[in-house]
Amino acid sequence: MLPFISKRQTISQNIKIASRVLTFWAGIPPHFPRLTCGAGKFRIGEMLALEPSLAAAPAASPPPNALPGWKQIVQSVEPFLQGVAERLAAQADEFEPQIAAYAQYALTAQGKQLRPVLVALSGEAAGGLNDAHLTVAVIIEMVHLATLVHDDIIDEAALRRGRPSLAANWGTEVSVLLGDCLFAHALKLAAGFPTPEICREVAAATNTVCAGEILQTRDRGNFDVARGQYYKVLAMKTASTL
Repeated sequence: MLPFISKRQTISQNIKIASRVLTFWAGIPPHFPRLTCGAGKFRIGEMLALEPSLAAAPAASPPPNALPGWKQIVQSVEPFLQGVAERLAAQADEFEPQIAAYAQYALTAQGKQLRPVLVALSGEAAGGLNDAHLTVAVIIEMVHLATLVHDDIIDEAALRRGRPSLAANWGTEVSVLLGDCLFAHALKLAAGFPTPEICREVAAATNTVCAGEILQTRDRGNFDVARGQYYKVLAMKTASTL
């Protein structure tokens, strides 16, 4: 039985904090400033937009008012993120041995780890991190990776984060079923908490993100789709989980 996160906040409340931040973020039109803070604080939306150009620019002393890079933002939770990556990779051992290689391939295709970062930061804000937060972050990231496996099938994508997609390597049938296995395994982990609320939240988020994918597929090629519907799909796909 895993402990609750803190006396003040349950794990599910931290999931909701991360979910609400992402829902807010995904639902804002791109020409609006995002998550703008007061004087002397960074603006997350602009920081992420600047990150590629900062990486491509030659090293130089930043101007006094420069926005911090992503690595600076997550520096305080780097040990936590490393723990998430290690535990995610270890989940492959929980699968049928003959398909463990597929699971390992999917579970190590990580990007910025935005969702685990939100779990870590919200957990720290609610009283401190513990092992239960780590499990929650693994669950959330696993659901996200499962959606990417299915996205690559629908989009017929040959690459995912600089390497062949799972579908490109092993075909559509294996990829569909592996994505299903990842969803199911995430729910299995969620069921290990001493309250059904965690599992309920993960299942609801999974349902919403899949529904968002269906709506996006239905509207493919429809150039008259209303802006509100477009933002609704973004919120369902990008922010509902995670």
